[in-house]
Amino acid sequence: TKKSTNKGLGNGLTLFIEPIGKGGMKSYYGNWNDYSSGKRQQKRICLGKFNEISLADVREKWKEIKSWSKKEHKSIDKYFQIKKIEKDSQKTVRDAVNGFLEDIKDDIKPTTYREYNRKLNNQILDHIDGDILLKDLEWDKGGRNLVMKAIKKIEEDRKFDLGHRCRSLLKRTFDYA
Repeated sequence: TKKSTNKGLGNGLTLFIEPIGKGGMKSYYGNWNDYSSGKRQQKRICLGKFNEISLADVREKWKEIKSWSKKEHKSIDKYFQIKKIEKDSQKTVRDAVNGFLEDIKDDIKPTTYREYNRKLNNQILDHIDGDILLKDLEWDKGGRNLVMKAIKKIEEDRKFDLGHRCRSLLKRTFDYA
């Protein structure tokens, strides 16, 4: 078809179908009315792609989200904010490094990627345990001291430039995370 269409699946669920000219992708959406601003706002959230998750799983996920919203007396979009925070709080330094490298891989030259990979994995992760949770590296938990000790170790033997580059890469990695 030339227009996008919504097929109702019941209980606030729809199957959204894009036109073929835009890729023809099919996605499941949950729809609800939000009254938090004082007036009704219709909202929707994507629950998954048609070929990646079954309708039964989507229905179960949507039921869980709606029951959470009712029990906690919070809007459905708060559910996703809280879940994201919970998921992010379990990320390790190694996860951040791998995610950062994956994110920039297509935007930089292969030689630059190789250099960043070596600095992050061979220099920084040699001095900072990759299994440390990112939340444990917050300043008030002594994370700054741990990072600065690692940079000082790298700067030993007059490798100040390497230390500076590693610090810069680590900052970009943490900004990414």
